Amino acid sequence: MDDRLAKAFDFSQDAAKQLITLSTAIVALTITFYKDFATGAGQLSKVLMAIGWGLFLLSIVFGVMHLFQLTGALAPKDDAPLKLHHLAADISLGAQQVFFVVGLFFTVLAAVLAL
Repeated sequence: MDDRLAKAFDFSQDAAKQLITLSTAIVALTITFYKDFATGAGQLSKVLMAIGWGLFLLSIVFGVMHLFQLTGALAPKDDAPLKLHHLAADISLGAQQVFFVVGLFFTVLAAVLAL
């Protein structure tokens, strides 16, 4: 494997790991302070927060899937050529990013509506 391909795999892996870490931290932080948030929040804010948590959970799941699929791409079957753009890995990374951004939107919207 040449250095550029190895570096590309590292960057793809790091991007997934960072979003997994951020998603986990946001969920943990918002759950920790949910009691303070929920006392003044309306029902819509609570529902939006729950949707945000679900989206962050999906982001984490797709991030883990991406890491597994990268591992599979690094060990191709039947001496297939090594390639970074493995379709399943690309889809899972894209899904992870979309779920993260939409989850962040719902979480911020829930917080704004609770003010």
